[in-house]
Amino acid sequence: MMSLGQARAAFALERVRPHSASKEYRDDSRGLPGMLAVNGLLTVLLHDGGKLPVRDLAAWLTSGGVPGLPGGQGQDLAGVLTRCSSAQYQCASAEALSMATWLKHWAQALFTPEPEPADGQPEQP
Repeated sequence: MMSLGQARAAFALERVRPHSASKEYRDDSRGLPGMLAVNGLLTVLLHDGGKLPVRDLAAWLTSGGVPGLPGGQGQDLAGVLTRCSSAQYQCASAEALSMATWLKHWAQALFTPEPEPADGQPEQP
Protein backbone atom coordinates (compact mmCIF):
# COMPACT_ATOMS: atom_id res chain seq x y z
CA MET A 1 0.00 0.00 0.00
CA MET A 2 1.30 3.45 -0.92
CA SER A 3 1.66 6.29 1.52
CA LEU A 4 -0.12 9.56 0.79
CA GLY A 5 3.18 11.10 -0.32
CA GLN A 6 3.83 8.24 -2.73
CA ALA A 7 0.28 8.51 -4.08
CA ARG A 8 0.80 12.24 -4.67
CA ALA A 9 4.06 11.64 -6.52
CA ALA A 10 2.56 8.89 -8.69
CA PHE A 11 -0.53 10.97 -9.53
CA ALA A 12 1.58 14.01 -10.40
CA LEU A 13 3.91 11.96 -12.59
CA GLU A 14 0.94 10.47 -14.44
CA ARG A 15 -0.53 13.94 -15.05
CA VAL A 16 2.73 15.68 -16.01
CA ARG A 17 4.25 13.03 -18.28
CA PRO A 18 1.99 13.80 -21.33
CA HIS A 19 3.05 17.47 -21.12
CA SER A 20 6.81 16.95 -20.83
CA ALA A 21 7.46 19.00 -23.98
CA SER A 22 5.16 21.85 -22.95
CA LYS A 23 6.98 24.97 -21.83
CA GLU A 24 3.60 26.47 -20.91
CA TYR A 25 2.81 23.57 -18.54
CA ARG A 26 6.25 23.81 -16.96
CA ASP A 27 5.94 27.58 -16.47
CA ASP A 28 2.38 27.37 -15.10
CA SER A 29 3.31 24.59 -12.68
CA ARG A 30 6.43 26.48 -11.58
CA GLY A 31 4.30 29.36 -10.30
CA LEU A 32 1.48 27.27 -8.82
CA PRO A 33 2.82 26.76 -5.26
CA GLY A 34 3.48 30.50 -4.91
CA MET A 35 0.06 31.41 -6.26
CA LEU A 36 -1.56 29.08 -3.73
CA ALA A 37 0.46 30.54 -0.86
CA VAL A 38 -0.25 34.15 -1.81
CA ASN A 39 -3.80 34.00 -3.19
CA GLY A 40 -5.35 30.94 -1.55
CA LEU A 41 -6.87 27.79 -2.97
CA LEU A 42 -10.31 29.11 -3.91
CA THR A 43 -8.92 32.15 -5.71
CA VAL A 44 -6.51 30.00 -7.73
CA LEU A 45 -9.26 27.52 -8.65
CA LEU A 46 -11.66 30.25 -9.74
CA HIS A 47 -9.18 32.57 -11.45
CA ASP A 48 -6.72 30.13 -13.02
CA GLY A 49 -8.92 27.03 -13.29
CA GLY A 50 -8.40 26.77 -17.04
CA LYS A 51 -4.67 26.14 -16.74
CA LEU A 52 -3.66 22.49 -16.99
CA PRO A 53 -1.71 22.29 -13.72
CA VAL A 54 -4.67 23.80 -11.85
CA ARG A 55 -7.02 21.26 -13.47
CA ASP A 56 -4.62 18.48 -12.44
CA LEU A 57 -4.61 19.87 -8.91
CA ALA A 58 -8.42 19.92 -8.85
CA ALA A 59 -8.51 16.34 -10.17
CA TRP A 60 -6.35 15.25 -7.22
CA LEU A 61 -8.51 17.06 -4.68
CA THR A 62 -11.70 15.49 -6.07
CA SER A 63 -10.20 12.01 -6.42
CA GLY A 64 -11.58 10.95 -3.05
CA GLY A 65 -8.17 9.93 -1.78
CA VAL A 66 -7.50 13.09 0.20
CA PRO A 67 -8.08 12.57 3.92
CA GLY A 68 -10.39 15.08 5.55
CA LEU A 69 -11.81 16.39 2.28
CA PRO A 70 -15.15 15.23 0.93
CA GLY A 71 -14.33 14.26 -2.65
CA GLY A 72 -15.86 12.64 -5.64
CA GLN A 73 -15.30 12.80 -9.37
CA GLY A 74 -17.37 15.41 -11.12
CA GLN A 75 -18.06 17.46 -8.02
CA ASP A 76 -17.87 21.23 -8.15
CA LEU A 77 -14.71 21.68 -6.10
CA ALA A 78 -15.27 25.37 -5.43
CA GLY A 79 -18.77 24.56 -4.17
CA VAL A 80 -17.47 21.78 -1.95
CA LEU A 81 -14.78 24.07 -0.51
CA THR A 82 -17.24 26.87 0.26
CA ARG A 83 -19.49 24.45 2.17
CA CYS A 84 -16.82 22.54 4.10
CA SER A 85 -15.59 23.32 7.59
CA SER A 86 -12.59 25.53 8.25
CA ALA A 87 -10.54 22.47 9.21
CA GLN A 88 -11.44 20.73 5.95
CA TYR A 89 -10.54 23.86 3.94
CA GLN A 90 -7.18 24.07 5.70
CA CYS A 91 -6.59 20.38 4.96
CA ALA A 92 -7.48 20.93 1.29
CA SER A 93 -5.18 23.96 1.09
CA ALA A 94 -2.26 22.04 2.59
CA GLU A 95 -2.92 19.11 0.28
CA ALA A 96 -3.14 21.45 -2.72
CA LEU A 97 0.23 22.96 -1.85
CA SER A 98 1.79 19.51 -1.51
CA MET A 99 0.40 18.39 -4.86
CA ALA A 100 1.39 21.67 -6.55
CA THR A 101 4.95 21.09 -5.37
CA TRP A 102 4.96 17.61 -6.93
CA LEU A 103 3.53 18.93 -10.20
CA LYS A 104 6.23 21.59 -10.25
CA HIS A 105 9.04 19.11 -9.53
CA TRP A 106 7.93 16.61 -12.17
CA ALA A 107 7.30 19.31 -14.78
CA GLN A 108 10.82 20.68 -14.29
CA ALA A 109 12.45 17.24 -14.19
CA LEU A 110 10.67 15.87 -17.27
CA PHE A 111 10.74 19.00 -19.43
CA THR A 112 12.24 18.18 -22.80
CA PRO A 113 11.83 21.03 -25.25
CA GLU A 114 11.00 20.15 -28.81
CA PRO A 115 14.15 20.31 -30.95
CA GLU A 116 14.57 23.32 -33.19
CA PRO A 117 15.28 22.86 -36.88
CA ALA A 118 18.95 22.62 -37.80
CA ASP A 119 19.06 26.10 -39.37
CA GLY A 120 17.70 27.73 -36.21
CA GLN A 121 14.57 28.97 -37.96
CA PRO A 122 11.09 27.84 -36.93
CA GLU A 123 9.46 25.35 -39.27
CA GLN A 124 7.00 26.77 -41.77
CA PRO A 125 3.73 24.84 -42.09
